[in-house]
Amino acid sequence: MGARSAMSTWACLLLATMVIGLLILFATAASVLIVIGTFGVAHILAHPPRRTLGNALARGLPADPVEGGAKGYEEVALVGKDGKERVMWAVEGDFPGGPTVVMLHGWGDSRFGLQAWLGAYKQRASRLVLFDSRAHGESKFEFCTWGVREKEDVSEVVDWLIKKGFAESVVLAGFSMGASVALQAAKANVGKGVDGIILDSPYLHPKEAIRGTMRGQRLPTWPIVDLAWGVMCMLWGELRRASSCELVKNVKRPILILHGEDDAVTPMSSARSICNAADDVELVGIEEAGHLQGACVDFRRYAKAVGTFLDRVAGERGNG
Repeated sequence: MGARSAMSTWACLLLATMVIGLLILFATAASVLIVIGTFGVAHILAHPPRRTLGNALARGLPADPVEGGAKGYEEVALVGKDGKERVMWAVEGDFPGGPTVVMLHGWGDSRFGLQAWLGAYKQRASRLVLFDSRAHGESKFEFCTWGVREKEDVSEVVDWLIKKGFAESVVLAGFSMGASVALQAAKANVGKGVDGIILDSPYLHPKEAIRGTMRGQRLPTWPIVDLAWGVMCMLWGELRRASSCELVKNVKRPILILHGEDDAVTPMSSARSICNAADDVELVGIEEAGHLQGACVDFRRYAKAVGTFLDRVAGERGNG
């Protein structure tokens, strides 16, 4: 009996040791995967896919604004304070009395993709400016900073427009990430030429958009999104203050929000929260539209809202 009892004890100890070893192995493997996933996501956030001319042609997009339906355009190489060029399209609008609209694309897009919205904006704009955000399209910059540095680029574009006499009134139109960039740029530029802001599919916080995008691709979000965002904030500390509700409070200019009712990336409730955070904000919901799909699903409603807002901005500038 004693021998059998000893053998049973040793068997239990061996089994327990094996179980503990497997648990340690699984925990180590999970930790490694989390670390790899965290830095992988952080890398992608800072280095989005490039949507260049070749990519646009492969996707059947217009090669330039004239192909996209504009009357004409000029390609401008604006040299910033850092000595690097920002290549822009200065597109002729259909309404000489309208404001100049600076269009800011979303993460992973470029000025080529922005042409999809030209039809809705050029009707009541005198000029439209499209350029590639940092680390996007054909931009010379390596890192996307989600608005921390991008807002400086927008400010330089607005300053250039005013100094050249190309714009008495400027409206920033931002799409998804571009909406956050617009708010950050407007906060820094209030009183220096920005008279209105249009936000298409804005998010409450960048983490919301990242989490929503990953969910849409059926990828795990916890804890990778929070950890990856922590890495980004270590690189660019200002990202901690990238809350749209907080930013919109400091922008003392009229704001129009366009948002899809069926947006799975940034829900309609987020747009309502942003709208309620400030006084002069109008929210237009587009039924059956997903993220950045408002103009595609209901072009007439979308274009009417944009045109009415641009006319208001132009009128208030004229009266001022």
